Amino acid sequence: MKRLKQIIPILRYNLWTLVGFEAVLKVLTLMVFGPLVAWLMKEIMSLTGYTYLTFENLVAFLWNPLTIILLAGLVVFVVLYTLFDMITVIVILDQSCQRKRIQIVRAIRTSLRKCGGVLRRRNWGFVGWTLLMMPFISVGVATSFLTTLRVPSFILEFIWENRWLAVLVGGVIVAWMILLIRWIYALHYYVVDGKPFREAIKASVGLSKKGWGKSGLIVVVMQVLLTVVYLAVTVVGILVVMLVARVWGGNLADNVVVGAIWVLITMTFMLAVIFALPICFATVSFLFYQQQLTQGEKIEHLYLKQGGEGQRREMRMVGMIWTLVVLAVLECAVFNYRFKRGDYNAVLTQLVGTEVTAHRGASAELPENTMLAFREASRLGADYIELDVQMTRDGEIVVAHDRNLARVAGVKKNVDEMTWAEIQELEVGSYLGEEFRGEKIPTLREVVHFAKEAGLKMNIELKETEADGFVERVIEVVDEEEFRSGVVISSGAYELLEQVEEMAGELVTIYVMGMMYGNVLPLSAADGFSLEASNITLEFVNAAHEAGKVVYAWTVNSEDKIWRMVEIGVDNIVTDNVTLAQDVISQNRTSGFINEYMRLVRGVLWW
Repeated sequence: MKRLKQIIPILRYNLWTLVGFEAVLKVLTLMVFGPLVAWLMKEIMSLTGYTYLTFENLVAFLWNPLTIILLAGLVVFVVLYTLFDMITVIVILDQSCQRKRIQIVRAIRTSLRKCGGVLRRRNWGFVGWTLLMMPFISVGVATSFLTTLRVPSFILEFIWENRWLAVLVGGVIVAWMILLIRWIYALHYYVVDGKPFREAIKASVGLSKKGWGKSGLIVVVMQVLLTVVYLAVTVVGILVVMLVARVWGGNLADNVVVGAIWVLITMTFMLAVIFALPICFATVSFLFYQQQLTQGEKIEHLYLKQGGEGQRREMRMVGMIWTLVVLAVLECAVFNYRFKRGDYNAVLTQLVGTEVTAHRGASAELPENTMLAFREASRLGADYIELDVQMTRDGEIVVAHDRNLARVAGVKKNVDEMTWAEIQELEVGSYLGEEFRGEKIPTLREVVHFAKEAGLKMNIELKETEADGFVERVIEVVDEEEFRSGVVISSGAYELLEQVEEMAGELVTIYVMGMMYGNVLPLSAADGFSLEASNITLEFVNAAHEAGKVVYAWTVNSEDKIWRMVEIGVDNIVTDNVTLAQDVISQNRTSGFINEYMRLVRGVLWW
């Protein structure tokens, strides 16, 4: 705690210079550089002939030579922009350690000279250093457009379900953090001492040999404290708004309350973005100079000429800062006006229309894609059952997810290599427990007949195959049972949906995507899209609905994720927990991000 208190004077001495610089830079990031990066990505896709990205075409897009060149340029731009931010903060903090005042213009000029030095060949290593350091020192928050990147939950689930893979990933993260703590002073050595990259890395490793564990702990603790303070301020602010609304009673409309909370959230986020990097680097600067003192190393500083910018220039900079602040306030006011006019459709409403699909039947506790799982899904109240279909060697359409049956049947053979007679001999229940031994792989015809009788709808997912006549046979089965109205056809292979569109255009088709970037809405063979839940945004749902298309979310099993999907208005939730999903959908909640905070506050107060 004593060390943390010693950091405050370093921040306080040139506090307004720090705040002014970060405010200007972060507002520019949100208003200019964020949209610029998005525009550059759009142009890269346009030049390479892509209108959208999914897992189906991502590898081809990334291996395109033009993509590699353009993305490399984009990465360099982001790194230089981030380095400029970090170097400017270090320059200001170094002057604070000398108890010298520095104006924003002088700090920026000094930083730009140092950034120019990074372009020299001997300092190119700082590009990689910055990329490795970003997540560790809150630069991901400082460069706010990077915070939207998320690892899809199905990838995380796959890692955690494979113990050795989880251990390997954990080991890599630990090793990475240790390496970064050893390299954390490299930029300070470059900025303050003028050391080139290799010498700066070597000096950082030498300086951090003693007490690197404590230094790393202090940096981590500071990050945790920043997060706690940010959440606490936000929650307390929302609590105040809600208390005021309660005192005023019915005199405050719901959209006014929600609008006030949005403004509060925006303000607290902006403050967090402005202060995150200075506080983090103030911590590192303090540790840097303290370690030098402890080890008897000569402390170097930047010695800059004082004055020279003139009072008028400084006043112009202050005027620019206040202009940006006023613009931000006006933008909030415009948002509130459009919000009250109904443009954002986020008032308290009863959300209806979201349906629930049982993923491979009730597969959480029963063998997947079996009649037992489908019957249980019907009993639990699912609107749809989702199932995967493939074709045997002799043309029978069977229900199975994996092409190879080793996992569920213990037979290392592919479905398309076996006849229906051979598949009938297999059992696919004991892999989940001996009490399920004897369960068989059903045909699509069996499941369609059952769904029709039980009043269930079906999401039939076509697995990729090279077999001829696959799509035609699936449609034949549906038609023979006269069940087109109760079926949607989905697939992760768009060409299969094109075949469905050509053969039976009235069937609803859903394009299944693990990830998505760009504009998929013009895809004419897809009547809707099924995305991994963490990739779905309110903007995409609204755009899809405006285009007359539906949005499915998979595979959503936690209460928080189900809440989010319901609140942003997805049409169908694919889940292993039908009961939980139905319970969430049946309740009256507000939308999105605001509601998460409201629930948190209500939970604290037993509201």
